Amino acid sequence: MTSKTFMYVAFLFVSGQAWADIPVAAQPLMAQGVEPDIMIRQGVFVTRSTGKEFVPRGFNYIRLFPQRSHNTFDPEHYNAGAVDAELQRWQADGFTVVRVFLNAAAHVPGTLAKSGERGLVPAYVANVADFLDRARRHGITVMLCTESFPNVAPYTDGVRSPDPAVSLPNAEYMDAGRIGAKALFLKDLIRGLRAAKPSCLRAVFSYDIQNELCFQVSPPFTLESGSVTLANGRTYQLPAQRQELADDAAVGFINRVAAAIHDVQPDALVSASVFTYAAVGKDGPGDFRVVQADWKNRVPFRSLALARSKADFVDLHFYAENGAAWERDLRSVEFDQVRQVSRELGKPLLVGEFGAFKGKFPTVESAAAWIGEWSAQFASRGFAGWLYWTYDTSEQPELWNACEGQRLTYQRLIKR
Repeated sequence: MTSKTFMYVAFLFVSGQAWADIPVAAQPLMAQGVEPDIMIRQGVFVTRSTGKEFVPRGFNYIRLFPQRSHNTFDPEHYNAGAVDAELQRWQADGFTVVRVFLNAAAHVPGTLAKSGERGLVPAYVANVADFLDRARRHGITVMLCTESFPNVAPYTDGVRSPDPAVSLPNAEYMDAGRIGAKALFLKDLIRGLRAAKPSCLRAVFSYDIQNELCFQVSPPFTLESGSVTLANGRTYQLPAQRQELADDAAVGFINRVAAAIHDVQPDALVSASVFTYAAVGKDGPGDFRVVQADWKNRVPFRSLALARSKADFVDLHFYAENGAAWERDLRSVEFDQVRQVSRELGKPLLVGEFGAFKGKFPTVESAAAWIGEWSAQFASRGFAGWLYWTYDTSEQPELWNACEGQRLTYQRLIKR
């Protein structure tokens, strides 16, 4: 990257408005009667109807295309009978939450959007609503995880090419048009679910607004000079203020999207999920080193910033092979501070993903033993609950799913 000095003003003003003021499809608020069954009271998940503590325990439930693209709700492959059987099993065994992914990639068949068409695919939305309603009837709540907005109208109407100084995917969190597109997408999704089956929205545990929020180690974080001005009015000098820029952009994005969700479902919980700095070979906040492996050229949103955002809770993901590795993960995300701030603000912490790679655990017995031991430690460290990666995703053979080896890991988790 050249050392030429320049000024970049992020695209977070539209007609002089900051991102928090940009209207998204001004429409009436959703009718009452779709309040989720789970709420947060004094930093604890509770069941709305009883006020009793609710303990999240469950799985990531995922089906994948051969290209490793999520297709759990593909209209041609969604299996309502199989879904119902699994929900019934989880209910009987005391599990309470399932995390699923919604695929909005318009260029892939069977997803939320279709290239050349406008808006969301009704059949896909109907399958999500069916899943939610079946979960509700079995006493299971659902974390709905989305990726980027669909690359179709109307979501692309206000999107333009990002400034060269802010590369994709970083522009997803810094460009007003892209943030507005994401917000509109989620509002349309919630409206569509309500239209398909109003009662299904009661089963939503949270809207995970984007899986594993992170920046790429690319512009503006690789710039060696210059400055960036965000819609909050602050100008950030580079490279000295990279982390401040990252934190404020992250909070601005989350707050904008959370506000959109609450416009149409005021009592819904909004969550933000991240992997750890250690997981990508980084020491912690401020470490923007470029690493050769592409998957390591990512920097998670700072957990401390997420705790101070309008997200209702922070969801941390771990894939440690032993206790020492987990401690390294925790240190890298400033966990003691995150836990303290979350307590002060009345926000629970969740382990939304944890699992075992087969490269670290050569047998299902060794994996199940560690998973059983590890999951027993989460509560003592301040986590309200956990979700295992994954329930039965044989399409991802590099990790042990809970159903392998005669459900050995699943059985260990029942006891937790």
